[in-house]
Amino acid sequence: MLKAGKMTLGGLLQKNVRGFGLKVSGTSKEYVILDKPVHIVFDGIDAEYLKSDMKQMGGKNNDSIKFDNYFLKYYLDYYSAEDIVGIEVMSGSRYNQAYGAKLLPAGGAIGFNTPAFIEVTTRSGSGPFLKSSALMFLYKPLSFTLPKQFYRPRYTIKNNTTAMGTDLRSTIHWESNVITDKDGKATVSFFSADKPADYTLILEGTDLNGNLGYYRKKIKIIK
Repeated sequence: MLKAGKMTLGGLLQKNVRGFGLKVSGTSKEYVILDKPVHIVFDGIDAEYLKSDMKQMGGKNNDSIKFDNYFLKYYLDYYSAEDIVGIEVMSGSRYNQAYGAKLLPAGGAIGFNTPAFIEVTTRSGSGPFLKSSALMFLYKPLSFTLPKQFYRPRYTIKNNTTAMGTDLRSTIHWESNVITDKDGKATVSFFSADKPADYTLILEGTDLNGNLGYYRKKIKIIK
């Protein structure tokens, strides 16, 4: 849903539900999933219950067509992905008959013409009465984290009592914020580990114009 953004509910179903679409057959016009008429249930409320309160959309221009569940277009265009938490589709007989037995009149959930059900969970939980979240956007900021600083030992001339072989670091140094001067130069220093070895040096960066830089070389530490 987060990736879909402002895509409408109708667009979501058209893109993700196989067989979903508007079927026009003779004098009938209805939304179906694989030829099964669709019921859309918003937060447990079947939108079919509100059908009598809505005008048949499009019927006034073509009285020869029977608009069975075309009123659902209002909801399909009204909701966007940002209004919705989740969508569950039940089109197989194993699920839709049990679902229909709960929502449809007695006997209405039996037989080949059992409708497919789409359960939509909205963010408000208010059912099909939700007002569209116009001029509202879902914002998920990153959680607060304290900046991490790479550990580096601090040896001094007087600190000569540290036993050899105790500093066995594999990653010697990491510095995330190196800023060069006007000549493009900067100085970075670090203490090596106790064991002589070849160190791999990797530099990565960018300038204020978006150009990227990468440099890699080996340096040898001799005791």
